[in-house]
Amino acid sequence: MAAYRHTSWPLLAGAFLLTGLATIAGITALWQQSLVSSTTYLTRVISELDKGQSVLARSWTRDLEAALGTLADNSRFSVFIDKVSGMNLASDVLQTLCGTSNERQSMLALLTARRTPEEMEKLRSFASESESIRKDLAEMATRYNFLSITLFSREGAPCLGTEFINERIENSGRQLATNMAGSASRTLSQPAYMNAGKLCVDIAVPMVLTDKRSILTYNVGILLVTIDLGDCMERMQAALNPESGVQSLVLEAQPDRTLVVLNAKSAHKVPLEGWTSTEDGIPFALRRIPGQQQDTYCLGKRLLSTSLFLLTGLPQPAARALQESDENISLLQAAGLACALLLALFVFLFLVFRHKEQSVLRTVKRDATDRLQQQQFLDVLDREEALGLVCIDFDNNILFANTSFARLAGKKSPALLMDTTLKELPATLAGDLAQHAGKIWASPTLSTSTMKLDLKDGEHSYLVHASPYVDEEGYLAGLLVVYRDISERVAARERADTLIEQTAGTLHRVLFSLDPYAGRLSTLIGEVAVLTAQLDGDKSAATARLLSTAGKLCLLTNIPRVAGKAVQKEEQGRHIPATLGLSLGNLDIAGLPVQSTIAGMYERLDGSGLPLGLKGDDISKPSRYLAIAQFFCAALHPRDGKSPEDWKEAFAPLLDTAKFDGAADKLFRYLGTPQGERLILRLRRR
Repeated sequence: MAAYRHTSWPLLAGAFLLTGLATIAGITALWQQSLVSSTTYLTRVISELDKGQSVLARSWTRDLEAALGTLADNSRFSVFIDKVSGMNLASDVLQTLCGTSNERQSMLALLTARRTPEEMEKLRSFASESESIRKDLAEMATRYNFLSITLFSREGAPCLGTEFINERIENSGRQLATNMAGSASRTLSQPAYMNAGKLCVDIAVPMVLTDKRSILTYNVGILLVTIDLGDCMERMQAALNPESGVQSLVLEAQPDRTLVVLNAKSAHKVPLEGWTSTEDGIPFALRRIPGQQQDTYCLGKRLLSTSLFLLTGLPQPAARALQESDENISLLQAAGLACALLLALFVFLFLVFRHKEQSVLRTVKRDATDRLQQQQFLDVLDREEALGLVCIDFDNNILFANTSFARLAGKKSPALLMDTTLKELPATLAGDLAQHAGKIWASPTLSTSTMKLDLKDGEHSYLVHASPYVDEEGYLAGLLVVYRDISERVAARERADTLIEQTAGTLHRVLFSLDPYAGRLSTLIGEVAVLTAQLDGDKSAATARLLSTAGKLCLLTNIPRVAGKAVQKEEQGRHIPATLGLSLGNLDIAGLPVQSTIAGMYERLDGSGLPLGLKGDDISKPSRYLAIAQFFCAALHPRDGKSPEDWKEAFAPLLDTAKFDGAADKLFRYLGTPQGERLILRLRRR
């Protein structure tokens, strides 16, 4: 490109000049033929069709859109629909209330029939507003030339109407209400149909309300408007200028996205082959309309957001009349115009070349800088943090990766991963990436998980962070995944878990040596506490480990004296703390809240417990489970060995929800099962 700025540009100019002189003769010969399909000609045709569209808009579309907008903005209708929906009136009552004047006479029978006071209040509330709303609907139907107007709830139940609600209207309203659920702006329609010799269309408008803070707008129902489409089509065609040759048609989109022509006087629909439509309308093109011998230039626009399209057509004979009268352009004029165009083209291309050269240089420099920064960032991740990083798209292609990830994938360098897919990676790694890709595609937010991967030096644990990858244009293009090796952290946690078990086991053996009864009972307390938590829906491993450990140690601080002195009596299944005991206050059970859980074991929800008299949610859930287990095990397996004959009677105090957690009731029902009976038998035998 740099050569064009120095020595080569005169040669380029000469080449353009010679080429221009050689093409003048061809341009002159083709000028007459190209005029027919020239941009000027097509612009005039489109302009004429736009005028026709403007006439259609003035004659009907704008009036209809304004009328529907007036109905949609009527907050009184929206409030009425919302109120009737909240009444939950029976379907037969609604059918009676929505009838014509003759049917509405039975409203008196509804009001005088034997009904509950609540039903009577609902009917009186409906009757107080229905006639006024019906009158407003009738006035609007007359003003805007609608055949009927009907209000439907969000669920598709009729609320009120200007005509009797027949089965077809009810089905149409129910289907449109379902399709418009959650919408506050769309306007939908049902397929056209013949009714009493008229071509009719049902159009639905959403009725919306705004919350008290004027933030959220939600749909409370629809307003179903029935129009005489045949009369509208006749008024539209009459509004067009007959001398222009422009014709109007109304097309309807079918469920399979095909288009048909609607006839204003019959239900017969003529399918159109090869016609296409967009969200806004029908693009301009030369098409064949059934029943016409000549091809027609067509331009259509969608009616609001319904399935109807208003089409203006201009047959070819009428379009040819728009051609300019003076088509004879002299050879000299054509040559001069061609030279002027070529000169302008040369200047334009010359400037474009210079601008393109500068743009390419800037792009190359920027891309090189980005690649350098990206490589430096990846090197830092490899060298300093040892993080594995990979970026993949949703077609499972690897876009880029660093050295650490390449090692995870069994490759020596990231270059070997370029232009590869997930199928070429180890199965465990590929499955993890595919799973994260599915999550990001469903919900483009940061996700975190853990995984284990077998490498040459053994099994490693990784913490995985996956985040959405957005391209330069702001589109979701894939995901960016970072792998952090947490093997040492996992090993330390496993050692801590082992230490917990060893510490708890050692202390539990101390408890056995000091008081064998307390040792056996504490084992049972831990098991029953874990079972109670599971029955209450908490099946997490962390809760089970905490309750099992706390159960083994809960009686270390509550060992009665047995050497030379009488054992203190039990009070409602609870041991009275004695002076002989071990304190857990200075023991660190690997960070588990064992001490606080045991401390709340004798607290009660009503505040009658010990030692702090805590109430309600101030007592943790594990403490509540432990309290249920301690009371039940102590009552069913007392120190003197005299188990109660009726375990239900011993369990009765636990069903006092003012003192104990509701999980006790779930444990009570479990004890009535065969598994629960075996648990009771095992407790009695200990």
